[in-house]
Amino acid sequence: METLIRNIPAIKNIKKSELLYMNNLSVKSKKMLSKTLFIYFVTFACLIGNLSNGDHNDLTINDGISIVGNNDTLYVGGEGPNNYSKIQDAVDNASDGDTIFVYSGIYRENIVINKSVFLIGEDKNTTMIVGKEGLKTIINITANKVKIKGFTITNSDKAGIALYSNKNNISKNIITNTGIGVCLYHAKNNAIYENIIQSYKNYGIWLKYSSNNLISKNNIVGNNKSVAGIVIGDGSKENVVRLNTISNNGAHGIHIGVSFFNHSYNSYPERNLISENKIINNNDGIFLVYTHNNTIEKNIISIAGHLMESGWMALAIILSGGTISHIMQEMVSEWATFTDSVEKIL
Repeated sequence: METLIRNIPAIKNIKKSELLYMNNLSVKSKKMLSKTLFIYFVTFACLIGNLSNGDHNDLTINDGISIVGNNDTLYVGGEGPNNYSKIQDAVDNASDGDTIFVYSGIYRENIVINKSVFLIGEDKNTTMIVGKEGLKTIINITANKVKIKGFTITNSDKAGIALYSNKNNISKNIITNTGIGVCLYHAKNNAIYENIIQSYKNYGIWLKYSSNNLISKNNIVGNNKSVAGIVIGDGSKENVVRLNTISNNGAHGIHIGVSFFNHSYNSYPERNLISENKIINNNDGIFLVYTHNNTIEKNIISIAGHLMESGWMALAIILSGGTISHIMQEMVSEWATFTDSVEKIL
């Protein structure tokens, strides 16, 4: 657990340039800045303390991402200076550290974010990014320290949001009618939380070669034909999946394992924590294949069993290949018991 917590996105060391700047401040300014930094670090220490003490029900996530830049605000859909009609135009004209505020409306475009910006929607129900080209991902993020909050993101046969970078924050969005809701590829130290991800064709959230990410408090709802709510795939390690509700997937609530064509031991997902999730009305609860040393605890698993008529056996927890994971304190109901799961694992 200490390793998992230590690698969650955190406050990094103050840069030398910032320390030199402090030396040039007046005595009064130094005191004010020192006080601010003290409060900042105490707040961070309290957050880590809550996590390490196992107080998962009170889990809070720091929205703050420290970025050195101009910190200007650009607007999309409004009037006056610094206003743009397209989100991509605002991104192109922004600098690291800027905020892009998007007014309610429908924006038909596919976006590439290659700068460390805050992209904030006025209202997640009325600020809509609709994929202009359905065969492309709607939002590609290649820069570190990007925050996206407050949008409905819809209409893509690929991903709603694809992360190829680190220390990003995706929260309080509605992601719907996509192939994959959120895709993480070679991405580390990201936080994906409090989103509604629904009506996806394949996966709600998919990780590949991605580690030390936090996935928490999302409501992930398939279309009853979706493959899985969350997939922790090839080479993904030390991710925390906690306090999510995952439902209505035709195969698995959560899938941990390598792809069917990659059984390399070095690619096994490992040391992931799956805790306190509600996994309901899926064909299977948690499916582990060619993976090892994961911890699965305190989840509520209720099996749909809708494939029972076709001769399938729906089980709460299934392990195929790999080594025994730590499984404890599960609550399981409907066509499956914890005894069934243990027998399958052993």
